[in-house]
Amino acid sequence: MLPKEATEMVSEVEVILRESVQAGANLVAAGAEIPRGTVVLRPGRQLGPTQLALLAALGKESVLTYRPPSLRVISTGDELVEPGRPLGPGQIHECNGIMLEMRCRELGVQVAPRELVGDDPQAIRRLLESAGEDILVWTGGVSAGDYDHLPRTIAEAGYEIVFHRVRIKPGKPVLLARRGDGLIFGLPGNPVSAAVTFELFVRTAIRRWAGFAAAALPEIRASLAEPVSQRPGRRFFRPATLEVAAAGGWQVRPTGWVSSADLRAYAAADCLIQIPEEESALPAGAPVRVCVLDAFAGNLGDRLVPPDGASVESGLTGGAEVP
Repeated sequence: MLPKEATEMVSEVEVILRESVQAGANLVAAGAEIPRGTVVLRPGRQLGPTQLALLAALGKESVLTYRPPSLRVISTGDELVEPGRPLGPGQIHECNGIMLEMRCRELGVQVAPRELVGDDPQAIRRLLESAGEDILVWTGGVSAGDYDHLPRTIAEAGYEIVFHRVRIKPGKPVLLARRGDGLIFGLPGNPVSAAVTFELFVRTAIRRWAGFAAAALPEIRASLAEPVSQRPGRRFFRPATLEVAAAGGWQVRPTGWVSSADLRAYAAADCLIQIPEEESALPAGAPVRVCVLDAFAGNLGDRLVPPDGASVESGLTGGAEVP
C-alpha cells in the first residue's frame, strides 16, 4: 500500500505510482498493537484519561475498581477557635482540620464535614459512636497531657489500639486504632506533626484502601546541600526543598526549622529528609533518603524510587487485570 502523496490520480481509472509498492508497507495488521493475551492494565494502576480511552478502545464499558474510603477529620482542643473569630486568652486558630481535609480531598477521598470538639471525653465518645465513616482522623488530644483524652476514650469505646507513639520526629504521639473495618488515626496537635504523620500513615492507609500498588510516599536519593543535626533517638523527617545540584543529580536543602508548630517551614517544603535515628549530624554532601510530597512528585517522573518497587500513581484505581 502507498500513501496518497506517493500517487497521482490521472483519471477515475488510472493512477500513477511514484514509489514502488512493497508488500505489507504502510499497513498495521489487526492486533499488532496489542497481541492476543496481553494484559493492558494491572490492579493498582490509576485510571486516568489515557487508561479510560484504552478501555473504551477495547470495547470495555465497565471494569472493577476499588472504592475509596469515606473519612472525617476531627480537631480537638478547648483552645481552638475557627479562623475569622477573635482570639481570647490561651486560644489559637484551628488550622489542622482545614489542612487535613484538603489533603484528603486531593487524594480522592469521600470527606464528611470536619468537626471541632473540645477536651471533653463525653463529647468525644458521642462523636465516636455517631460517626459512620471508614476512617476517622483526629488531630490533638493524643499526647500525655491532662486533657489528652482520646487514647483512653477510644479504648473504652471498644477500639483496639494498634500502636501509640512511634520513634519519629515530628509526630511521636501518633496513634492508630481499629474496630471491625473502621480505622482511627490520632495525629498530634502541632501542625507540622499532624502534616508529617498524615503523609506517613494516613495517606498510606488511604491509598492501600483504594487499591494502589504504591501506597507509601515515593522516595529518591539526594545529597545534602548543607549540614543537618538532631538529637539522636528518633528518625527525623525534616521539611526540605529539592533542587538540581551543580554537578547533576538531586540535592536537598532543609527549610528553616523552629519547631513542630512551624507551619511556615512546612508550607515551603516539597519533600522530607530522612535523618536516621542513630545520627546526630550529617555533613553537606552526605547522601540521604528523601520522601517526595505529592505536589512535587509529578515533576520527577522515572527518577522516583518508590519504597515497594511499584510505579507512582494517584487517583481511582482498577481492581482487576484487563486482558
